[in-house]
Amino acid sequence: MAWWNAILPVVTFVLGWGGTIFTEAKRDERQLARERSLRIEQRRTAREDRREDFELTTLKQLLGSLDRLGRAMARYDLIDVQISKVSGMYGSNRIPDPDGSISEELRLAYVEMDTFVGLTLDDRIRESARVAGAAMIQLNKGPKTLGEAEVERNEARRLAAIAQMAITDRIRELYVEVDPGITRVSRGVFSGE
Repeated sequence: MAWWNAILPVVTFVLGWGGTIFTEAKRDERQLARERSLRIEQRRTAREDRREDFELTTLKQLLGSLDRLGRAMARYDLIDVQISKVSGMYGSNRIPDPDGSISEELRLAYVEMDTFVGLTLDDRIRESARVAGAAMIQLNKGPKTLGEAEVERNEARRLAAIAQMAITDRIRELYVEVDPGITRVSRGVFSGE
């Protein structure tokens, strides 16, 4: 039994040391898991913030480009209406544009709008803006009567207004997500209200 008394402190020391090593390993493992989940959460939050910033910037640019396309189409349309009153046909593409600036402005406005449509994340907004842009650009395709042009012009304006309301509603939603104190106002663009 004397040998047991001699070895007991060594066995106790080894078991205590082993238990401490095991406990420290488990503690380190839990700490690493917490740090890993924290890094994942931080990356997710940063990605969501970048996505919201990207979406907000893109929507603002789309709204501006849709407005520029509408203004360019209105200038083109005004000249075409004036010509159609003399010629009797709208959209005959005989507008006086010696330097091509009016046609180029219209083309560039459409290309810009189409670019931002492609970057838009919301499918409904993307489709709404694409339809509005196509309706506006289709307006100068002719020939047609002035009455037919008037119907198409009103439809293009209506579609543009729907797209613009959808864009502004989404912009407002993004700001509400950031600051819930902002009052949310819905115009019922997609719900048919």
